[in-house]
Parts: sequence; structure tokens; C-alpha cells
Amino acid sequence: MAGRAIEALPMPAAYFRLVLRRFGTTPERARRILEGTGIEPQDAMAAGPDDVIELGQQLRQARNLSELVAPGWGLELGRSLEGAAHGLLGVAAASAPDLAQALAVIERFAYVRAPYFRLSTDVDRRFRLRIEPQLRVEPEIWSALLEALLLSIQALVESALGRSMDEGGFHVDYAAPPYADRYAELLHAPVRFGEPTAGVSIPTAWLPLPCPFSDAALHRGAVERLESAERGLQGPEFIVAQVERILEGSGERAPGVDEVVAQLRLSRRTLVRRLEQCGTSFRELADGYRRRRATELLADPTLTVTEVAYRLGYNEPANFGRAFRRWFGTSPRRYREQQGSAG
Repeated sequence: MAGRAIEALPMPAAYFRLVLRRFGTTPERARRILEGTGIEPQDAMAAGPDDVIELGQQLRQARNLSELVAPGWGLELGRSLEGAAHGLLGVAAASAPDLAQALAVIERFAYVRAPYFRLSTDVDRRFRLRIEPQLRVEPEIWSALLEALLLSIQALVESALGRSMDEGGFHVDYAAPPYADRYAELLHAPVRFGEPTAGVSIPTAWLPLPCPFSDAALHRGAVERLESAERGLQGPEFIVAQVERILEGSGERAPGVDEVVAQLRLSRRTLVRRLEQCGTSFRELADGYRRRRATELLADPTLTVTEVAYRLGYNEPANFGRAFRRWFGTSPRRYREQQGSAG
């Protein structure tokens, strides 16, 4: 699960309010959807366009909703997420000069509005926008979030394209659910389940197409405000959370500092200084991530200690053993035995 710093990352309150409006149809349902978030229904409904909540509050709302309604609620939510629902991101995408620049805006700034995922692109025979989670959540929560996200990306792309993206494609990193026919109803292009990475693909021939609502001044102003929001997330208040976000989204092998600063668009010196202001360092954060991930992997009885070591990036299992003793004062095997006894 995400660390506390990640869960403090800001998200627009608009999404939180939309969930409550769509599913909190009675006072009792509204109460259950907000349980544990620390937000009262009247406050959620009164939130303005610039109000924010924490990512942890959004995730708690999602967990509450998954306990309250049937699977597939992410599709129901996604139907409500037209381009305008994404604020400046929607404005910047729709007003871009062409589809390529609209997609570049989505890739760079989507995490500013929803920091639980990261987008990246590649171009081969088709253009692909990959979606990679930036924290580990329950599978049913990830599938719901991804459903809403795919419909959101579809709305943003189609607002820039000016028509249905029926020649595109959607890729989902889990097996087809029992309600998979709903995907064909709501998504305007074929969906492939069980893919290694989730994402959206379109023909490369679409990239130079001019956006029908292109407006240079509007686009420039929206991008400048998104850049300002991005800089705010790189300040001392959120820098630890941003580094944790990248570490959590990296899989087992923690990325090096050069990869992290590249993603944050900062210099190494700036990152070091800002982390020092928070009383920590990149090495400490990376060590903490490996420590948490080691305990999660050791809880899987199908993995040997050697396999855990390799997954964490240790070429020599003995080095993993020394690091683990430093973290927990015992060996990985003894730790696993103790946890088994405790269970």
C-alpha cells in the first residue's frame, strides 16, 4: 500500500464530489461513501473548482464505493467524465494545435490531477499511451480506477480529434471481468484484456491532425497554469510524496536518482536540497521502499528468498541478506518463519 506521504498528494475535489453525486443517492449511501474520509457530505458538495482533497481520501472513497456497489462502477463514473470535468487539462488538450500536442499535454500533466498513475508514450506502427500505476492498491480498486481513466482519456482524445476514436485501441492489464460487454458499449474502440501494460493506442496518421477547437492563446494559458501546478508538486511540501510515487510505481527494482530527477524535471542538486529540507535523502527513501517491498514479497510463499533478492535488484542474495538484517535485525528466512508463526 502507499506510504503516508503519497496519500497526502493533492487531487481536485471535483472528482470526489462527482462520485458522491453519482452514487450517494440517499443520505445513508452518502454517509457510507464518505466513511473514514473526514469529509462531510455538505462540504463535499460545496467544493469549488479550485478546492483539493488528499489522494488518501479519494482512495478511501473508492474502497467504500467498492463495498457498496457492484463491480463496474468505474465505467459508470467514467461516463460522467467529459473533457470539461478535467479542468485545465481538458482545456489544454482540446485547444492544442494538433492531436500530437494534445497527447503530449495529457502525458505530461495527467498526474497533476490524478497522481495514482503515470503516462508514457512510444511510437512504432501505432502511437501508444501507456498507463502505469504509481502505487499498489487492491485489484478491484485498480480496475475501477482504470475503467474511469480509460473513458477519461477517450473523452480528451475525442475532444481533440473531433470524432470517435473507433480506429484506436484499449489495453487492459487484467482478465476480462464478467461485465466485459459494458466495455464494448462505452469504449469506442476494441479492448484487449490481459495485456502486460494498460494503455490506449491510435494510428500514427492521426497525430498531425489539427484539433477542431485549437486556440493558441487559450492553450498557452492553460499549459502555463498546469506548469505552475506541476512546480507546486515539486516543492518541499510534496517532494517526498513525489519521490515515493515514482518509487512505488517502479515495480520491485527501485529506480536510480537520475531516473527520478528526469521524471520530476529537476536537477539532482535541487532534489537533494529539497529532500534535505524535509529531513531525508533519496537514499533513505529508496531504502525505505526496498524495505517495505521486501516484506510484501516475503509474504508470498511461492517465492524463494533468492528470488526476492533478485526481484529487488540485488545481484548477490548475500547483499540482500545483509541489508535485511540491517533493517529488521534478523535474516529474511527467520523473518518469514516468524511471520508465519504469528499468522
